[in-house]
Amino acid sequence: MWRTQQTTLSSALRRSARRNGGPYVRAFALTAAAAISSNAYAQTTFDPGEVHEVLVSAKRLIDSGASALGTRSLLDTPFSVNAINSEDIEKHQAASLATLFAKDASVAREGGTDYNMYAQRISVRGLSLDWVNSVRVNGLPLTYYGATLPLEAVEEVHLLKGASGFLYGVGAPGGIVNYLTKRPTDKPLLNFGVGYRSDQLFSQHLDVGGRVGDRGLGYRVNLVNEQGTTYADSEVDRKAATASFDVPLTENLKWVTDILYQDSEIARPEPLFIVDPAVYRSERLPRPVDSTRRLASRQAFSNTEFASGTTGLEWRIANGWDLNVNYGKTYTDYRFPYETFRLRNASGDYINRMADFYDEFDYDFARALVQGRFDTGSVTHHLTAGVSWQDLVITYGTTNYTTRDQPVGNLFDYSPDVWTGVFDGTPPHGKASHYLEKSAYLSDTVGFTEKLSLLAGLRFTRYLQESFDVNSGLRTSRYEKDATTPSLALIYKPQSSVTAYLSYVQSLQQGPTVGVAYQNAGQQLDPIESDQIEVGVKVEKASWALTAAVFRLSKGATYVNSANFMVQGGEQLYDGAEIGGRLRVGDNWVVGSSVVLLDATYTKGVNDWLLDRRLPGASRFTGTFDVSYELPAIPGLSLHADVKYLGNKVINHIQAGDLSVSTPGYAVANFGGNLRTKLAGREVAFNAEVRNLLNRQYWDGASNAFSPGAPRTLAVSARVNF
Repeated sequence: MWRTQQTTLSSALRRSARRNGGPYVRAFALTAAAAISSNAYAQTTFDPGEVHEVLVSAKRLIDSGASALGTRSLLDTPFSVNAINSEDIEKHQAASLATLFAKDASVAREGGTDYNMYAQRISVRGLSLDWVNSVRVNGLPLTYYGATLPLEAVEEVHLLKGASGFLYGVGAPGGIVNYLTKRPTDKPLLNFGVGYRSDQLFSQHLDVGGRVGDRGLGYRVNLVNEQGTTYADSEVDRKAATASFDVPLTENLKWVTDILYQDSEIARPEPLFIVDPAVYRSERLPRPVDSTRRLASRQAFSNTEFASGTTGLEWRIANGWDLNVNYGKTYTDYRFPYETFRLRNASGDYINRMADFYDEFDYDFARALVQGRFDTGSVTHHLTAGVSWQDLVITYGTTNYTTRDQPVGNLFDYSPDVWTGVFDGTPPHGKASHYLEKSAYLSDTVGFTEKLSLLAGLRFTRYLQESFDVNSGLRTSRYEKDATTPSLALIYKPQSSVTAYLSYVQSLQQGPTVGVAYQNAGQQLDPIESDQIEVGVKVEKASWALTAAVFRLSKGATYVNSANFMVQGGEQLYDGAEIGGRLRVGDNWVVGSSVVLLDATYTKGVNDWLLDRRLPGASRFTGTFDVSYELPAIPGLSLHADVKYLGNKVINHIQAGDLSVSTPGYAVANFGGNLRTKLAGREVAFNAEVRNLLNRQYWDGASNAFSPGAPRTLAVSARVNF
């Protein structure tokens, strides 16, 4: 019966491929048909009566062993970490990092939306993550800009909060996002899913895995297609393909490789908003605009193509000792004539400014890491040592910082602008920046007793940062520094399910490139140093979990002066506390909550006017609450709801007007349901999610930028496991 059903479905897909759709659709359907035909013996172990939300998993690892900590459980990591698995991604149908971590009070969207050039931007504990050093895939570097990674191909996403210089090298002190892609399976796997989002956005996803023979080539392939229009009339065309392979060469040696490709095109992307410091003289913003209105012109678009490939060896040298060696390359091509609405007053008058951008990122990297355990008498050691090399070249179009303005308009009496002279094709371009990072690191977790241990680590980094004139090719600046970034952590485990820690870490962050809103647009600023100390506790019990941390982070200040130049000097200080927990109530209810309190200010060294003022982009209070319920009358059916409140944010200090502009605080509620069951002997999953349930209109603020919040939207999806 199973083989007959598979043959029927395979034939139907082939007929559909021949009759309908373009070449990508045909390839998609034919791949599915071939996979179904070759997996007639696939087995399903799903039991819809055993669907329960997982509270905790102490055995989940912080990464794949690519950081200076090596491989260890989340519970035993002396830093604050949040992990989201593929079940959570599917359940909430996340399309961006901000949606993915919606139940984490420390995470906020950075002025973008799911479908514009800032879709990937988030802040953590009030600090922006950067698009060059804050993202990893399987622990290895990835630079991407203007699009989110295909979450459909991701098994887990880990967010390491706070400074991470010792762990991963140069990076923003807000934290590190590490995507763990879906890995090859020993048993045949075939999943096919479809999805819909408001207003007319449709997607298809194919997930195929297996192994050739008992110890042959293991593979995992994911194909994604998404097309249609969003609630803001942006037209989306996204295609992604990922592949992971491994081959056991011997009993203790394995070759691995990962390939990631995505082509994302967005016509009429939602614009970004800023206030014009030269003329804006109000501490409040205009009332929020209706985000379902199309604001973007037909000449604006955002097209991103990126590819990443890594390969390496995993060698079990001896019992308890492992060596990983990897090489990789990523390439991103990004073309985006983009609009920024520069507000002139709280009545909604603005000037629309377009910058005609073209960016290329060419990134090569390699690393070798060894880790193992040994004892010296009664003292245990978990040793990790490694070396890494990273080389990034950034190319900019010569038109990047040539801007044009439309006449004054008003947000509430608006029609999309028409631009002429947008460069057709790829503009002339040249090398803009070069970053070279070489590092060596060593860490040892010394266990004095079963309860008390000390982590001590040191990373030496030789860092080079160069800037070039894109027209002449001449070097305009050079910064070279040898930096030693230590890390120390005292870890106490009164029980196996409890970890208390005190940690200290230093970090070096790449200097920012000044944006088009400022007088020194395009200037490359120097790298920034930061220090962080954190005291925390983690508890993982069978029916409840708790994490809490108190932290202080200081970093070099970057701010906008009275002449609208972005400059460096002084110090920014972030003092905060966060607490989060989950509790299973009875057999069917799970409740969760998280809260962050943050005092973020300019301190010593900045000009007198800025001293002690709040840092842009940081809310003083953020809180979340969520609840889920498994219906006992319908096995496999669960409902969930969550709400997130973000306090008001300063988005800009305007010294000339002696004022600070803020976005009001707001709360957004979401509601959804999920069904896991069997149809005709196959596992089937249905998901539905309504985001912004009450259709709240609000400004989503960030440092020096903001966007209209997304309206009420519906997302539904279905997946079948053949």
